[in-house]
Amino acid sequence: MIKTLFLVIFLLASPAFGEVRSTMFTPIVKMPKYDKEKALLGKALFSDIRLSTDKKTSCEMCHNIVQNKSLTSNNTYPNPPTLLNAYYNFLYSFDGSQRDLKIKIEDSFLNPTELGSSKKLIIERIEKNPNYKFKFNHLYGEVTFENVVDSVYEFIKALVTPLSKFDMYLDGNETALNSDEKKGFDLFIQYGCSNCHNGINIGGNIISRFLSTDKYHKILIKVPTLRNIAITTPYFHDGSKSSLYNVIQFADKILVRKHMSNEEYGYLHKFLLSLTGQTPEILYE
Repeated sequence: MIKTLFLVIFLLASPAFGEVRSTMFTPIVKMPKYDKEKALLGKALFSDIRLSTDKKTSCEMCHNIVQNKSLTSNNTYPNPPTLLNAYYNFLYSFDGSQRDLKIKIEDSFLNPTELGSSKKLIIERIEKNPNYKFKFNHLYGEVTFENVVDSVYEFIKALVTPLSKFDMYLDGNETALNSDEKKGFDLFIQYGCSNCHNGINIGGNIISRFLSTDKYHKILIKVPTLRNIAITTPYFHDGSKSSLYNVIQFADKILVRKHMSNEEYGYLHKFLLSLTGQTPEILYE
């Protein structure tokens, strides 16, 4: 126990530890390049129920951008993930089975459990809309399913949230995080949270067995991003948690099993709050 404590103190105090942290995470300090006109077209399609077979469902109805800027909603099961920074995920789908965002968008349009549409139906309904048809001809030259997917892809690319306090800290601004947030970051690494939540998206790049009390107990589930975790309620695959503080307690009890103190809960909570980035401009347009 004493040796372990000494090792942790040594690592936290060592300059090398800072180097380890810098290799585990990548800051987002600017938006990726995207085509704004195509992204705005994709935004319109994202919210259009006419692209579904029954004209009752849209992407926006689950990944809600009207009532909740987090782009999450608990009106379906499993709980839809946030699309903020989804462009930087390495894995997609609930089980992480897809590695290409465009293929995931295609599947969302065609999957019977989502929009349940078809390529032919989508093209027909877009061509009946003079505004859509004009924009596709102007931006792409023609209406094709591939171009529909590309426009939604450009919209999701525009949903990146740069310059969180944590990003600025990673980018070299030592004062971007206060002392409590830095303590929370150290605990985040010390307790192994960073083993799953790392990389540019602080998650979204591996699958892991999740311990729960429902049918998803111990099955492989994609580890979600922690970016904007403070505003992307509800939490977990079933949307069962609405309090970030309760999420930390659950993680400690089920996943970490270190019996953290209330003070440590507080530090971790403050660190997670520092992961909120700037709201994408396209959501205001």
